[in-house]
Amino acid sequence: MAWKAMDVQEQRVRFVVAASRREKPLTLLCAEFGIWRPTGSLWIKRYDESGLAGISERRRRPHPRPHRHPGNGKSV
Repeated sequence: MAWKAMDVQEQRVRFVVAASRREKPLTLLCAEFGIWRPTGSLWIKRYDESGLAGISERRRRPHPRPHRHPGNGKSV
């Protein structure tokens, strides 16, 4: 099977559209898109809650820790 060049956003939109049609079981659909079932469920949940903005790429960097002192990195 040849790999197609497709960005993440496009893949997520196609997956969510296919899942909303319910033509195939979620497990089979996830296998076709090459994603884990929990990931597919998460994308569907986020889409249901927030639409296209919900399935957009999110930052992966950890959130800042508000209780850490910026000077020495130790907890206050």
